[in-house]
Amino acid sequence: MAMAKSSKPFRVLVFSKTAGYRHESIPAAIAAWKRLADASRRCDSTSPAFTVEASEDALLFNQEKLSEFQVIVLQGVSGEFLNAAQLDALKGFVRAGGGIVGIHTATTGMPHCDIGCVDVEGWYEKLVGGSFDGHPRPQDGVIKAENISHPILTRGLQGQGDGLGTFEQPTMTRHWFDEWYNFKAHPQENSNLNILVTVDEKSYVGGTLGETHPIIWSQEFEGGRVFQTALGHFDSAYEDEMFMGQALSGLLWAAGLI
Repeated sequence: MAMAKSSKPFRVLVFSKTAGYRHESIPAAIAAWKRLADASRRCDSTSPAFTVEASEDALLFNQEKLSEFQVIVLQGVSGEFLNAAQLDALKGFVRAGGGIVGIHTATTGMPHCDIGCVDVEGWYEKLVGGSFDGHPRPQDGVIKAENISHPILTRGLQGQGDGLGTFEQPTMTRHWFDEWYNFKAHPQENSNLNILVTVDEKSYVGGTLGETHPIIWSQEFEGGRVFQTALGHFDSAYEDEMFMGQALSGLLWAAGLI
């Protein structure tokens, strides 16, 4: 008989406040995170156990409350979803070693400008590693794993194969239907980013970044860890083995557990 887990679950805040475009997939995403959390606490799970608190209440972004969490998942956030004091609380969380997972629209959040916006310094853009600059119509494209030795790609979703299991061998590519985000600055130019997955612009219409178009990356930033994926527009992503396997691995990496 399997032994019960003895370690205390770590806490995850799944935050999905929108101050701009709101994705219909947010409820499916929250449900998926809760399923992963429930599965992690089963005695037969090999994943570190965690719990999920889902909220859109930005008042949670204060030093005392955020200190209760090990990772914040920015799930479908958009626009200026935090005020200045709340953004400062997020900075403190990251600088204290907190992990960040950005899903899909996280790069549309807290837009940077020189005057008249909350984040005049552009700190949030540096945190998530990019700033959204539009996308063509949703369509099929070919994604490619670029760093298959990174634990975010190689660690699997327990019981559902590994995060690379649905990539074609030996090219490490896969067809995927989504919104293909373009970014104002090329993520490849940010030497702090570890590019994990790219999309082939020749496989779809509307890319603006050229031969190497990053779509998933990670970085260590100001004491914290950040995993960012631009995939995840549709409900179907949150039922997909590869996508949720990478999301779980990104969460555990951001928490410093893999």
